[in-house]
Amino acid sequence: MADDNRLGNYIELNVGGTVFFCSKSLLTYYCSYFSSKFNDDWTTAYNHTNERGNKQIFIDHNPEPFRILLNFMRENCLECQEICSIPVLLQAEFFGVDDLLNAVKFRSYINKHPEFRGSPHDVIHAFNSRYGGIKDAISKGILPSYLIKREGRKEYALLGKSSGRFLVQGPKRLFDDGPFDDLSAESGLVPISPLFLDCLNWVRMFIAIVIP
Repeated sequence: MADDNRLGNYIELNVGGTVFFCSKSLLTYYCSYFSSKFNDDWTTAYNHTNERGNKQIFIDHNPEPFRILLNFMRENCLECQEICSIPVLLQAEFFGVDDLLNAVKFRSYINKHPEFRGSPHDVIHAFNSRYGGIKDAISKGILPSYLIKREGRKEYALLGKSSGRFLVQGPKRLFDDGPFDDLSAESGLVPISPLFLDCLNWVRMFIAIVIP
């Protein structure tokens, strides 16, 4: 690589002693860290010169997690076991690999809260509100556990109010206290239970808390 890296798009990254050759455009597209670093005159980012005299950017991080993140940037795909690693997750947060972070938040939140209904944006917002960032979610035991682990995975039924009566119905009928037509807006999801009493207790809680 020529000494004058301003002439090309390709750069040398020295991550914890391991050199990676990659394009500036790839890094700035996927990582807010590099986008900020190269925002103005990106040649000022160089802080290291190797034994051949080539300019490098030195980053004091473990190279193996970075190798995985760089593969994600190049392929836009990762196997689940690769991202289910605390060092990879922490580096992804440090470098601001937002596409990957949002996918992690979405999958782990849905696995933890299968009853949640909303758009992907709603899911990510719910994750951030409840668990904070990636590091906080790791400390709370949410990550990386719930990238694979699924909480409950129960079926859910619909609780509705019709003609002044409450009922729960479908995909398995638990009990029906009236016709399932003309539901009001006051409805919600009920975890399916094999016991009538469990369902009844849930409905009682729902009425007390949600429906005035």
